[in-house]
Amino acid sequence: MITIVLSIVAAAAAIGAYIGYQCFAITTTSKAMVYVYPGATAESVEDSLATHYGASFAKSVGKIMEAIDVDWSRRTGAYTIQPGMSAYRVARCLTRGPQSPVRFTFNNVRTKKQFAERVASQLMMSADSPLAALDSDSLLAAIRCNRHHEKAT
Repeated sequence: MITIVLSIVAAAAAIGAYIGYQCFAITTTSKAMVYVYPGATAESVEDSLATHYGASFAKSVGKIMEAIDVDWSRRTGAYTIQPGMSAYRVARCLTRGPQSPVRFTFNNVRTKKQFAERVASQLMMSADSPLAALDSDSLLAAIRCNRHHEKAT
């Protein structure tokens, strides 16, 4: 009876050690940006991670994210993965962490519509949102800007 109990405890310890190793011992080796696009699924996020860190690491992160039960429609954005992050920390970053700032540049834009389309494509949003902001007198007044290219006082 004691040998059965000891066998069960040893098996549980081995399983716990394996899970601990997968979640905490394997770490990222380089910095990468992971983009979660609208309509993303856990599989697409895992694929994105696999391109940077390999399938094994991505699968470990995927198992943790599966346990967290993430609503990816609310997590779209860019996330920075730092060197030395464990699978658990990467999963927490993607599911509960803040988005990372992104650099946005534009040139050769002549109309508000072109600008709104460029903003929308780079910031994962509808072109209607920036267009509405550019047409909002109250928002433009709040940032001391007007439509007639005059200096604000």
